[in-house]
Amino acid sequence: MKYSAGILINIHHNGELKYLVCHPTKASWYGRHDLPKGGYLLQEETPEEAALRETKEEVGLDLSKEDLKDPEIVNYISNKGKIYKKVTVFKVHINIEDYKEYFTTNLTVKKEFLQLEEVDWAGFLNLKELEKRLFRRFKKLLGE
Repeated sequence: MKYSAGILINIHHNGELKYLVCHPTKASWYGRHDLPKGGYLLQEETPEEAALRETKEEVGLDLSKEDLKDPEIVNYISNKGKIYKKVTVFKVHINIEDYKEYFTTNLTVKKEFLQLEEVDWAGFLNLKELEKRLFRRFKKLLGE
């Protein structure tokens, strides 16, 4: 069994809820956007530590454990019905003004903060935009 962790970051912008997603480098554009998350936990690392580390590495945001709320588990299930990976996803609401140095005016992460080997684009999208872009396993997290 593999274990991983990530963060579902959201903001309120112009009266709309938006979520930060990452596009994996060299992946197709639709159906592949993901959360800032890692492939696995490092040895002796907690899910909180992994989620914070990966978010910092992939999109530059330096969040704290106190920011992490409402963890949910997303299971990766094989075609045979076996769970082969568990991803702990924490939720964080940020005030975009507190992090404005990381983002362009259209709410995308500035290239200098991206881990370009893994992420070639990251930014905030609304629910309608996420319908076609977000990786299917994480869509259930947006159901609230």
